[in-house]
Order: sequence, then C-alpha cells, then structure tokens
Amino acid sequence: MMSTTRYTTLLVAFGMLLISSVGYGQAITDYVFTTGTGTRTDMSTGTTTVIGNAVDDGSSGVQNIGFNFVFAGTTYTQYSVSSNGAMRLGTTVVSTTFSNNLTASLPMIASYFEDMHTGVYDANGYVKYRLTGTAPNRVMTIEWRARAYSSNLGTENEIYNWQARLYETSNKIEYLYIKMRSDLSTTATIGIANSSTANDYISITPGTPVTSSRTAINNSANIGTATTALAANTLFSFTPCKPNILIAGNPLQGGTTGMIDGDTLFVGSQVMRGSKATYTPFTVSQAAEACANRVYTYTISGANASDYAISPTTGTLLPKESSTPTVTFTPQGVGIRTATLNVRDNNGFNRSYLLQGQGLTRINWIGNVAQGGTANLLSGDTILNFRKVPFRTSETFTPITIRNINADPLATPAAPVSYTLIDPTGAYSITPTSAALNSGQNSTPQVTFNAVGAPGLKVATLIITAEGETRTFTLNAFNAAPAGILLVDGKELTEGVSVMRNTYACVGSEVRTVEVIARNTGDGPFIVNGATIFEADTTIGQGAKLALIKDQSGQPIPSIDYFLTNGPGTIPRTANPSFTTLVVPEGQSRTFYLNIMPIRPGKRNARIYFTTNGLNSHDEDVNGVSVDGTIQAGLYGGGLGAAVVGGSDGASLKGVEFKPTDVRKSVGATGFVYNNGSCDLLISRTALSIVSGDVSEFSIVSTFPNSSVVGDYYVIPSGRGDSIVFAFTPQSFGSRRASVRLATNDSTLILPGVSERGVYYMDLYGVGRVGLETRDLTLNPAVIGSESSAGKLLVENTSGGNVQIVGIQISGGNGEIKEDAAKRWPTLPMVLPPGQQLELGIVLDPDPNGVPGTRTATVRIAIKGGDTAVAVVRGYAGSRVLTVTPPALFTNTKVLLGGIARSFVALTNTGSLPLRLETPTLSGANPANYKVSSLQRRVIEPGQTEILEVTFLPLGSGASSAQLEIRSNATNGVQVVTLGGESSSTVKGEGNPSGASQAEPGSDISMERSAATDQANELLLFQQVIPNPATELVSLRFKLPNDGEVYLALYDGAGRLVRNVEEGWRGEGEYLSEINVSDLPTGIYHCCLRFNDRLVTRTLQVGH
Repeated sequence: MMSTTRYTTLLVAFGMLLISSVGYGQAITDYVFTTGTGTRTDMSTGTTTVIGNAVDDGSSGVQNIGFNFVFAGTTYTQYSVSSNGAMRLGTTVVSTTFSNNLTASLPMIASYFEDMHTGVYDANGYVKYRLTGTAPNRVMTIEWRARAYSSNLGTENEIYNWQARLYETSNKIEYLYIKMRSDLSTTATIGIANSSTANDYISITPGTPVTSSRTAINNSANIGTATTALAANTLFSFTPCKPNILIAGNPLQGGTTGMIDGDTLFVGSQVMRGSKATYTPFTVSQAAEACANRVYTYTISGANASDYAISPTTGTLLPKESSTPTVTFTPQGVGIRTATLNVRDNNGFNRSYLLQGQGLTRINWIGNVAQGGTANLLSGDTILNFRKVPFRTSETFTPITIRNINADPLATPAAPVSYTLIDPTGAYSITPTSAALNSGQNSTPQVTFNAVGAPGLKVATLIITAEGETRTFTLNAFNAAPAGILLVDGKELTEGVSVMRNTYACVGSEVRTVEVIARNTGDGPFIVNGATIFEADTTIGQGAKLALIKDQSGQPIPSIDYFLTNGPGTIPRTANPSFTTLVVPEGQSRTFYLNIMPIRPGKRNARIYFTTNGLNSHDEDVNGVSVDGTIQAGLYGGGLGAAVVGGSDGASLKGVEFKPTDVRKSVGATGFVYNNGSCDLLISRTALSIVSGDVSEFSIVSTFPNSSVVGDYYVIPSGRGDSIVFAFTPQSFGSRRASVRLATNDSTLILPGVSERGVYYMDLYGVGRVGLETRDLTLNPAVIGSESSAGKLLVENTSGGNVQIVGIQISGGNGEIKEDAAKRWPTLPMVLPPGQQLELGIVLDPDPNGVPGTRTATVRIAIKGGDTAVAVVRGYAGSRVLTVTPPALFTNTKVLLGGIARSFVALTNTGSLPLRLETPTLSGANPANYKVSSLQRRVIEPGQTEILEVTFLPLGSGASSAQLEIRSNATNGVQVVTLGGESSSTVKGEGNPSGASQAEPGSDISMERSAATDQANELLLFQQVIPNPATELVSLRFKLPNDGEVYLALYDGAGRLVRNVEEGWRGEGEYLSEINVSDLPTGIYHCCLRFNDRLVTRTLQVGH
C-alpha cells in the first residue's frame, strides 16, 4: 500500500540528505534519463515467478517491493506487473490491456510495453522478480521472458528478455535489455509516467540517438528495425537528480559530523582577546546527479556577528564541485560569542548554525592583600576593609593591579581599562582613571583615603571595567575616631526622627519606657554622657522641627516629663537612680532607657540633646550651635489624665444651686463629678473641703458613695461618675455662695513654685428668704448730659402672711441712681399682703460732668421684726461723641481743570455708646465741585470708624470752597469739614501737601460708593487685616470678581495718605499684599481698597 504523502516524503528525504549522499523522491521533471550498457541481474536463484508460461494479457497480483520506493514524490511499497511488460506501482493491480498506452495504468513503469505472450518455444516464458542486496541499498529486479503476440512459437530468435530494476534509497529506475528480437518491427512503449500531464512523464523513443520527451508520449515506437533495435545489455536509467547543495562538517575545525540545521559550531574553540584564529568547519558540494548549477551564499548575523568573518561569502558550484570556506574568529569580548551563520543556495536550501566560539580574557586581575586588596578580586569584594586611617589624615593604597597577559605581539588593539569611583562620602580619590594596556603591560591605580568628616566606616564603590568585563568593589576604609549612633526601634536618632510618637502615660501613675541602643561605630570607646531635655511647642508646622518653649527671659524651659535611666524606668519618679555615664566598647552596643512620666495631660512635646564623645555627630545644641558629639531628636509623648467634668456629655463641672430657703432652715442638693479622661480619677479625701465664701452656711453631707477608696483617695474609674450631697442653712436674707475644693491626681506631681495643679472648684449657690423676694434691676444705658434711664424694682410677698415694710433705703451708684420723681414710692410703714407685688420707680440720671461707666446701687427694704430684703440696681452711663478727622481737606491742593483729587474723612465714635449718623451734606460757595461717597453704616459702635471718600472735581478754574456737614445723635453736635482746593489749566510740579491722590483728565471715574456689603459687591472681598493689632508685617488679602482698576492705600486717623500699596490694572483673582508698619507711629489707620466704583475699608491698629 502507499505509505505517506508527498510532503512527508520530501521531509524524510531532506533529513537523509544531511547524513550522506541519498536518493530523492522528486517530481518527474527532476528525473534524469541516461543511456548506457549494463549487466544482467542473475535470476537463477532466489526468484519468485508472478506470471508463468503461456500467459496472454495476464497480470500478477499485488507484490511487495521489499522496501520503500519513492516515485514522483510518492512512497510505494507494492507493485504489480502484466505479461505485456507494464508495471504499476501501488495497491491497484496493473491493467492487462495489450494497448501499449504509457498512461494506461498509472503510475506506470513501462520497460517494454507491447502485446506480449509468455508462451515461448521452450515453454519457459515467465515474469519473475528477485530482491537483492541489503538495506538501505536493496534492488528489486523484475524480469520478462516472452514473445511478441503476433509471432509464432518458433526458435530462440523470437525471445524478448529484459529486466526492470528499482533501487532502494536512490529511487533510481533501470531498464536492462538482455536479448531483444531485432528482425520484427513492433510498436512498443518505453518510459515512466505519473500522469498524462506534460512534464509528469518521460517517453523514450529508441534510435540513434535514443530520444526522450516530457511533452509528447510515443506509444508507437517502431522497435526492431535496424535503426531502432535494442542491442544486448542496453541500459536505460531514470535517476532523480539532487536539487540542492550538500554540506559536510569538519569537527576538527569547529564543524559537526552531520551539519544538521541548528547545529552549534566552534564549540570549545577559544581565542584570546586581541588575537584571531581561522577555521574551515565545513565543505559545500554538488553531487554528480545534481539537477543544475547552484549559487551558494553565507551570511553572519546576531549579537556578536562582528566577531566572525567568512570567505568567500558567495560562489557557484557545478555538479561534482565543492568549496570549503574559511571562518575567521576575532572575539570582541570574553565568554561565549554568539552569532548565527546562514547557508543557503538559489534553490531553497537554507540552514542556520549557531556560532559559539569563546573569547578568552587577556586581563588578569591581581589583588595586593597587603595593600587592602583581596586574593581573587571577585566582583562584590570589599577592599580596604576596615583599613584605619587616623582622623583628619590621609593614606594611599594600591590594592589592585590589572595586567594584559596576551603574549601575541600582534594582538590589537590595546586593552582599555577604566576606574569609576562612586563616593557619596567624598573621602576617596583614585588615579589614574583609565589605561590602555598592550601585551604584557600592567595598570596599578592609587586609591587615596582622606579621613575627614564624620568618623567611622566610609563606604564607596569602585567600578573597574577592563576590556568589557566589569567588576564592582566596595571601599570600606575607616575614619579612626570615637563615633557612635543611638537607635530607637531600629531607627537612628537624628533631627528628623520622631521618638515616643503616640506614646501616652497616665499622669502621676504610669511611666512609659523605650530602649535606646548606643552602638559604637568608631574607634575606641563610645561614651554617652547624658542628655538635656526641653519643652517644645505642640503646634508643628509642615516640615518644621519642634520649636522650643522659652520663658520671659528667652531661656528654654527644661522638661521634667522625660528622663534617662540606665535601667527601665519605674514609678514614682524618685525611685529611679540618676543616669550614669554609659561606656560602649569598640564594635559593641549597650542599652539605656528614655522614659516619660507626664506631669499633666495632653501633648508633652520636647527636644532631647544627647551629649557624647562621638565625632560623627554635629547636631546643634540648645543654643543653635553645632557641637561635636551632640545628637538631638524630637520627643512626641503625652499624658493621659482624669478629665473632671460635670456629666457624661463632657460639660464643665457644674455648680450646685439650692432652692430659696427660709433663714435658719436647711435644704439639701446634690453635685456630680464625672471622669471623662483615660485614667482613674483620684480625689483626695483629706483635701476635700468647703474653702471659700459663706463657708458656715454650707456643709458636706456625703461623698462619692459608689466609689472605692484607696488610701487617701476616692477612685472614680474612666467613664464613670459619682455624687456629693450638700446642705444649705442660710443665716440671713440674700444670696449665698461658697466653693468646694477637689484635689485630683493631676496634682500628684507638682512643679516647684507652682501650686493648685489639678485642683478643681465646685460652686455652691443659695438664697436666704425673709418673706419678701426682691428681683435685681438692670436699667437701660443713659447718656451723660442728655438722656436718663428709668425702670421698676419689683418686691413680692412670698410668705403666707402680711409683711409690714418699715423702711426703704437706696445707696451707692454715685448718687445717680435714685427714686423716680415721676413714680413716687409709697408712704411707710405699709403692709404688703401675701402674693402681692410692690413696684419701686428707679431712675439713672447721670451727672453731666461724670465719666462713662457702670453704676451700681443697693436697695434695702426693712421689715418689721428686724429682717432686711436687699436688691441690686445696675445701669450704665455712657457718652455719644463723634470725632471727625481731618478738619479740612484739599488745602493747597491744585488740580488740572477736568482732573480730580481724592481724600478721606474718618468718622470715629469716641464715646462709649453707639451713635447714629445722618446723610452728610455739602454747603458753601462751590458744593458742586465736590462729591461724597455714601455711608456704608449709619450706626457706629464705640471705637469704630466709618470712612467717607471726598472727591474734588472742579468745574471751572480758580479757588473752590465748601463745607461738609456731618450730623448725628452725638452730644457734641454737628461736625464740619472745610473743603478747599484750586483748579487751573496748568499745574506746577509741586508736592501735594494734603496727601490726596490725583487722577489725570478724562479718567471718568464714578465717585458713588456702593452701599452694599463686601460680599454683595459681586464677590469683591477684602479680608480682615492680619494681624490686628500689628507691630511689623501686615497681610492684606483681597479677591477681585473680574478685571479692573485697583487702588489700595493706607491712611492715618486724620485721613492723610501714609502709603500706596497697590495701584493699577489687575486681573480677576486673589491677591496678597504685605506692608511693614514697624516704622509707623502707634495709632489707628485705615486700609482703603477701591475697585472700579466700589470702596471697602478695614481698620488697622498699630502698636509698639
């Protein structure tokens, strides 16, 4: 049966080509027809007869070839033959037709296809076969012995005897004609055919010469005549040609035995850098049966293609010719040098080989151990390891030598060497930084270590590249001096490290400790002498270190929240021995402890300054001076306390108020204390007492019944509360007050000179009654020299019987609080029945020469029996005074006709009561030459100022005058500002004594001021002046809603221009202007912002 497809057969044949000269299964067009003579295969033994004697138009069954035979690209293992000389490959039996058509039974092997008959004269006609040889070179021979059908049985002369031979591996087909009758003309067919398509068959026509055709089939070849007779031992051969070149490897020259596609060449071939070597790793050739001349091409590509060269790079091979190229290997680097060699011809032959010659270094790395090098100088080694150089000296070392060991005098180019130093410490230098080494030359760089800066190991990196090989070394010399570091939680203490962040301890009852590891990183002992600790601000700016808190003398305040100990800290503070000097031997570490025992709750930030003998640290000391051996860090611990509040809502401690109680009778009330802190609240039993006020009229009945007692303390846990019960026994009429002192655990630690820390006071309130209840009276303010204020004092009989009033007396209040003459008091004595009220008319009539202030008077009502009821009357006597500055504007002010000048009037309430302004008016000779902005406020609180902008817009030449009248309800009457100014067609270049600003003609600026608020001015915002009051730098921030003209200026209290701040066109957005007022006198100033037609003012107080 047929074994495989044509595609597979071609692959098999191609693989076999890689090993030796093998046959090909190709298209019919690749078969070469040749003629010659041959020798008969002996068929006397080992044969098998498939068609016997006397058979006409017979065929054999399907027979095994005995091996794989490739014909026209298809592999066959079986065949069949007919008595007529036809042979068919495959599993289908050959046709028995006597019609000798070359395509009658495809695929056809027609050695002599004619109407034949095996019945011969000697009864020895046959078709038989014999398999000879051994694999892979076996031959299947089929032999015919017959006569022409048209001839009669006769003599030996009529016999046709020939063989067809099939060759294993080469797939060659041979026809050997042993004895062919030459006296009978026949029309036989000779050839091979895969199909009837042109070029898929070969048709042979015997003659002189024998001819073949691939485009025309000759089924009537006239054979047997004198010119076409087939002489004895005539051999026709059909040989598949070899289409591609052959390649054979030379393993001794870097090739491989099989030279299979993908093989690696030059394995084990080593060449030293700078030198070259030539090789002949393979030979390409053409077989004798080559199909045609072939052009071969060699190309080299890949990562290291430049390391290889091949010669020639191309050429042409005729059949039976060969060529051996030379490959030159010149390594450009060390190690395996990889490239790809491609061999191809012009007929599809294409193989690639991996080139892997090895470049050997010509560089020898020599370490000088005595000079700080290492024996092998491997990349990653540490050199100058712990080589000590005394502090602030230098020493030069030669730890490395680089040598070119290539002895080839023709080796080129020189080996390049570079030395690159990466030194963040700045302590190392190297010379030279490069070298070029010819054969046998050395390079020994000098490495100099300068022992400057901080003591300890100085780590740097030395990178040496010698002809492409890079090795990296760590430089590790030692700056020999005392040095060390302090570590907390594995982090070195430096200025930016936070210690004890979020570490809190209960005030007075708890200590928190962190380990501090002192590590000796220098030469000799590292000594920690101790530390000073100072309080720091709890407000931390972005990126800023903790600022120290200083006393009134500018000295930092020591912190007693933190302390050092040689062992873990404990409570109480006095149980901890003082810290003693810590000595850390060279190369070792020791541990000591930093503790926090807070003196009060909250953040307890501090800065700590350690003093050591280490010359590697140079932090600033508390005075800001860099000092050798100083190490500083920020401490961020805090204290937790018992927060004394009045309830679970966190409200402040509340006082206890008793119901009004009759004199000499008692009433009870309860106070509550709640612990809103994180620690137990301890309240001293012995210190709990009523300490101030009407002590004799209040008493403690019971204390904290639900709390435990430990020693001298009541203990209230966190989140819990308890009560105290008090009693009130008034001894006389009126209000009573006292305070209860609670000493809590916040006072466990007391700073020297500071008392009452952690002490809270609970106020007690009560009222003693005598039958009359009075209600204190507060009168409305009265105006000195103008308006009085009146009211009614109510007295009510709250007892169950009549109360007889025998006297009423008023005292105090500078005599200005008195009986209201319009509402006279009743005639005494009088009886006030139960539940009724008495109204006493009271008036505050200030002395016209008095000063503003509060007036307080006492009204005593005497009751028959000796008791007295008391009431308090309060009122305020104030003033309304309007101060207007300056008194005159535009004096000596000259402007061009059509121009303008501006100035401001400050209206200040210098009284003590609010006053109301009326709309200012203009009068006098030329009021039309002036414009006044609208009032922004009509009511001015005491101390406040309203700014009026006054603009001089002369309508003609000459002097102008007018009066600005300002009316209000102030007691000092109408205020007048005199307006002057002069206009002309020209103005001399004089100064402007009034300080008023001027505008050029045509500025066309509206002088009407908006009466709306700042934020209503389409988001024109002028923020409050910061800081205010101010002594130095002042920030003025404003926001413009759109583009426009801006004028920002500072005026004094008299309206004089002090400083122009901003002036000109500005775009929409926010602006910040800063002015220094340190040179201005103390007083009130006005910042005026004009934007287009809007004006906003802010008042600034300058004080020094």
